[in-house]
Amino acid sequence: DVLEIEIANLSESNAISTSSENKWFYIFLNKSYSLKKLSIHYEAVTDVIVNPDYTIGFSSAQAFLLDQFQWRDQSSKRLTPNLADTMKLRHQGTLLGMDFSRTQKDYESKLIAVKQGPLRVLRQTENKIHLFFGLNSPKIRMDYVVFSNGFVMDTIIDIPFSLDLFFSQLSTFTTMDWNHSIEDYNFYLQASSAYSKMKLDGIPSLEKQNLVDIKTNNFTLNSDLGRLHVSLEVPKDSFVQSYLSLKDDKKAIDLLGNRSGQWANIGFKTLGWEKMDAQLYHLKYTVCLSPDGI
Repeated sequence: DVLEIEIANLSESNAISTSSENKWFYIFLNKSYSLKKLSIHYEAVTDVIVNPDYTIGFSSAQAFLLDQFQWRDQSSKRLTPNLADTMKLRHQGTLLGMDFSRTQKDYESKLIAVKQGPLRVLRQTENKIHLFFGLNSPKIRMDYVVFSNGFVMDTIIDIPFSLDLFFSQLSTFTTMDWNHSIEDYNFYLQASSAYSKMKLDGIPSLEKQNLVDIKTNNFTLNSDLGRLHVSLEVPKDSFVQSYLSLKDDKKAIDLLGNRSGQWANIGFKTLGWEKMDAQLYHLKYTVCLSPDGI
């Protein structure tokens, strides 16, 4: 419905420049669309990105973590309460034969840039995780690219040494822990076409346990508010593999969240990181929103 065209500068060598002087033009193929309708803006004071149909905000403690998600209820035309508890990041495995774990609390994170236009906002953070014994810390850059119908978390990981020199059996969990207010909107998980829809209500069950660790790179959350589809693109030609991660237990202890319990804590577990050499790797999480739900 909207055609986006970049007019780039050409240098003397006739190569495309990536300078900020490049211009963007927008051609609307559907008369019902307008810049006003699609307008996205960033609120610097609260570190929140506001869209016509949803709002996302970020943690003041760790700048790369999303901890606010409000969705517009199409029936009332009002934004919901905050449906998110917080995004969670955990690493675990073996270091020189000893078990270890790291969480988002072991990260240094800072917001370094925000660029906004009428159709998208780019929000960039730089992050480092503390390791052991003076090992060089992997550097992680996370770019949130936010559109009217979803957002991308584009992640570049700079690994400074071959991980298998020190680590084995590495796993990383990247999940979103939702707020219990999702109960008001009947959230259901669709893990894949091989599994039926399953209500996320904070009550553990054998059916939910059977979904843990199925090999997949996408899942869908259906609700009265709409549909939210999440996918993960792992580094190409790498040993990394992705699996579903799910914990839906309102009585479970939650040391990382802002609220007690774990409601629909869902995302991906990735394995195989200990086989990665020292170089740059690219992960991309894509979240697509649609008003079509249950």
